[in-house]
Amino acid sequence: MPESNYIQIKIGTESYDVEVGDISVSPVDVTVNGNIYSVDISKYLKNIQPKKRKITKKIPTRTKKQENITKNNNTVNNSVKSPMPGTILGVKVSVGDTVKVGDELLVLESMKMENMINSPIDGTISKILISEGDSVQHGQELIIF
Repeated sequence: MPESNYIQIKIGTESYDVEVGDISVSPVDVTVNGNIYSVDISKYLKNIQPKKRKITKKIPTRTKKQENITKNNNTVNNSVKSPMPGTILGVKVSVGDTVKVGDELLVLESMKMENMINSPIDGTISKILISEGDSVQHGQELIIF
């Protein structure tokens, strides 16, 4: 939608209601007291530099839900539990593997969405309680450190 500006100009005792249309194009429609005028401003447009915008890239941050899933996966006995019911699509680690926080452990499909389950702690995998294709329930232990 074109931008317009309304101003009221007073010259001596006379008042003028002025609306200036979109000045990024020429001619510009200018309305003075209800009368429309087309004003050619093309010779002025070449001297106008567009405003430069600072572009910032937003770095994704973990949502509360993602943080809660990671926190809920880590229990007192250092196990990873399923955050939801689903099917194991892939296991990315083996017994004896050393993992760090955030490393990929397995892929869990739930409601037709693939969810990567990451390590909540640094540690060594001591037991894998599931296999690819297994159906799991919410809260079921999957991996023990």
